[in-house]
Amino acid sequence: MKGRIDVSRLVIAWVLLVPMMFFIARGTFSFDRTAVNNTAVADQAQTANSSAGSNYYRAEQILIYLIVVVVMAGQAPAILRSAKIHWKVFLLPTWALLSTLWSQDAEKSLRLGVGTFILTLFALYFYERFSRTLQLELMLFYGAIAIAISYGLCLLFPEAGIDHVATVGAWRGMFEHKNQCAIITTYLLIPALEVQSKNALVAISKWTYIAAGLGLIALSQSRTGWLLVIVMICINRYLSVIRRFQRTSAALITLVVLSICAAIASAVIANYQTIAPLIGKDASLTGRVQIWSVLLHEVTKRPIIGFGYMAFFLGNKGESAQLVLVRGMETLTNAENPVLQLGLELGVVGVLIYLTLLILSLRNMTKSIKGSNDRYYIWMSTVVLLAVVELAGASKILYPNTYEWFIFVVAFIALEDAGKRDPGYDSPDRALL
Repeated sequence: MKGRIDVSRLVIAWVLLVPMMFFIARGTFSFDRTAVNNTAVADQAQTANSSAGSNYYRAEQILIYLIVVVVMAGQAPAILRSAKIHWKVFLLPTWALLSTLWSQDAEKSLRLGVGTFILTLFALYFYERFSRTLQLELMLFYGAIAIAISYGLCLLFPEAGIDHVATVGAWRGMFEHKNQCAIITTYLLIPALEVQSKNALVAISKWTYIAAGLGLIALSQSRTGWLLVIVMICINRYLSVIRRFQRTSAALITLVVLSICAAIASAVIANYQTIAPLIGKDASLTGRVQIWSVLLHEVTKRPIIGFGYMAFFLGNKGESAQLVLVRGMETLTNAENPVLQLGLELGVVGVLIYLTLLILSLRNMTKSIKGSNDRYYIWMSTVVLLAVVELAGASKILYPNTYEWFIFVVAFIALEDAGKRDPGYDSPDRALL
């Protein structure tokens, strides 16, 4: 029966609560970072606790991935069979693992690469183990827990939940940074938009969840998050409407929408110096223009294979030492652009693999939403389009321990399955494992 859950799946859902909170928090909880959330002692605390903190985080990661592996172990043969079918989504994490061979920090690339590969397997397991309806219900459950924890930390434990260093007063909840709080919460809101029910209690719960998520994003003071959630809602509503039109009409409407978006983008770029102060930014995108110029030169040193997964920004080690010693960029820890970051780590090969995954997802998306009454595919399609939008932002692709990669993999697999069936056919809503 659709939406039915047996005891074993209920137990698994609760066991996965802690790992899911870990991935939603991008692998670092704000309450683990209270020692450095104080302007007066931040630098000293960071230095004093770096070694102990590193050991703590590694132990935490080992425990999380151990839980995930144990949960998946019982379904190992079925997962491997499914992995052979959906092999394309494993190309990027496999390339990340291979980069250990030429990485500037082989131990780091191997350790984090193994974790990311397991996370990819876990996303496949999640898709195969739970029906589409149950996937949506579980993500709403995990999202509600994450949002509730975030509000609790901000109100009851502000030393952790509220930023006291970078943007004083900004809410970050259970996340390490305000932008992470806003971006992940945006992703967590998507399944709520797909809830359709005439039940009054369900409707109240849905809009309470959405209001709480939007409130957290607003209080984060993240301009990036504000823009992203607006874009997400527009994308989601567009997909909900466009699926009702015939192919020719849908193509024409899409062309008009893209033309309008291109015109708006051109106007913003042309007048950015005027617009930037209005949203609390400067014309150099808070120094990003200079950073990109320097890092583009670094990419040319290893353009094909990169410097290794998560192995470019190493402080005074390797190639990043040039940025510290020559350029004076001591605090630079990422490229502030996902494509550039991926290029530095995994080269043109890594970038092309990811862009191919996006293109395949977009192609399959048109089949999945056309004529289908299952709003699950609107959720998955919104995730993919949001990933496309984030190419212009400061997020990271294939970043370790992240919900974004987890849900992108789920979306890719779901849309790939949908792309193999005839348009308009609604496949049975059941778990495969």
